[in-house]
Amino acid sequence: MVGWDYTADVVVVGFGAAGAAAAITAAETGVKVIVLEKSGTGGGNTVMSAAFVCPTNREEALRYIMELKRIEKGSVSGEEAKIIAAFVDEAIENVKWIMKLGGEVEPGPILPGYPRQPVGAGFPNIIGAESMKRYRVSGEEPRGGASLFKLLAENAKRLGVNVLFNTTAKELIATEGPEVIGVLAEREGRELKIRARRAVILACGGYEYDEELKSQFFHGHQYPAIGAVTNTGDGVRMAMKLGAALWHMGCAAGYPGFKPLETPYAFPIRMWLPSFIYVDKYANRFMNETNIEAHLSWIPFTYFDPVKLEYPRMPCYVIFDETNREAGPLCPHRAVYGEWSMDNIVEIEKGWIVQASSVDGLAKKIGLDPAQLVKTVEKYNNYCVKGFDEDFGRSGQDLMPIEKPPYYAIKLWPCILNTQGGPKRNEKAQVIHISGKPIKRLYSAGELGSLWGVIYQSAGNIAECLAFGRIAGRNAAAEEPME
Repeated sequence: MVGWDYTADVVVVGFGAAGAAAAITAAETGVKVIVLEKSGTGGGNTVMSAAFVCPTNREEALRYIMELKRIEKGSVSGEEAKIIAAFVDEAIENVKWIMKLGGEVEPGPILPGYPRQPVGAGFPNIIGAESMKRYRVSGEEPRGGASLFKLLAENAKRLGVNVLFNTTAKELIATEGPEVIGVLAEREGRELKIRARRAVILACGGYEYDEELKSQFFHGHQYPAIGAVTNTGDGVRMAMKLGAALWHMGCAAGYPGFKPLETPYAFPIRMWLPSFIYVDKYANRFMNETNIEAHLSWIPFTYFDPVKLEYPRMPCYVIFDETNREAGPLCPHRAVYGEWSMDNIVEIEKGWIVQASSVDGLAKKIGLDPAQLVKTVEKYNNYCVKGFDEDFGRSGQDLMPIEKPPYYAIKLWPCILNTQGGPKRNEKAQVIHISGKPIKRLYSAGELGSLWGVIYQSAGNIAECLAFGRIAGRNAAAEEPME
């Protein structure tokens, strides 16, 4: 093909942790690297993250992840076991690699409030959990992910990686086989052809903001997104067009959140104190609101009632009192998801948080049965007196009565932080064709076709971005160049 606008050895699509790790690793071998980044700054979901995983023991980490996979799927294929092993072998070097780039690390943070987010393994009772250590990159940025991306971006620049910002990848250019030879992109309304002499690496995130893909792979009414607004499934569609096999579609990590009409993204909602409950459209509780891994907390909201033929928890409401309102901002990521007031007053004035002087008055404002909501709150408060939740097992330390007026409610949806699905990759980060063979010169890394499924280890995606980013960059740079 003639008329190339740019030529590089390796072309990377996406400039988050995965794309940056791939670009850095490839550039360190001496090859020329171009990165196509849809936004004007890069970072994607990386800047929204808090930490990354770095296993401390290979065998224990393997046992832990394999057990999570067995719980989720019933069994693990030999093919998937190779991918998990490749991840662990590379992720175990994450801290050392960060330090080699000039960064410093510290133990991963524990986010306050509910649902809980542990500092180490998300599932501490699973064998091998002790090996799954979480770290954050130290820095002045409020979140470890922002510090991580700053470090990666600085190193990519140092190595001469050419990042084309505000450039959207539209299609993979391939010959028969297929064999990928470049990327068709668009910048400021102009079509660009970027040639890849060795390989293309897709590292452009998931499809949280693609309503069509979500409607096909997630059941239910609405799944607002709380991730980077640039994650619109570009990599999924480009890979599918070349016949890529897909996996983990319909799998995601997410939280309960509120979606206002004014913003394209939702706000994750996190309670500081246990004086709250979730209720469905019938004003009934439906889960243990406190003892659940944070990234799985969206799943109970997706329940479908096969008798009533409805989704009674989409949306649902969080009911809480003045003690929780006073405790702190109910959106824990103020610096990431736009401003949210420290005392939640602005959100009350906007109507995002509904306020009433009584529980029955609150029910009337949000359209629930007043008598039933009063009954539900009273029943929960009685459990607080007893010290045990007889319905859902909340323990004494996680029981605090909803008793200080005024009372509040926020409409909640199951919100997607990031999707896991996409083109399947092998242990070398090569994208797999539906025939079972690798697509020539096409690699992927990060959340696009992640190894994680429904059961997600906290900070596991960023760990995967770093690990498979390096694997993809190393192998892509090693491809024989095309003339």
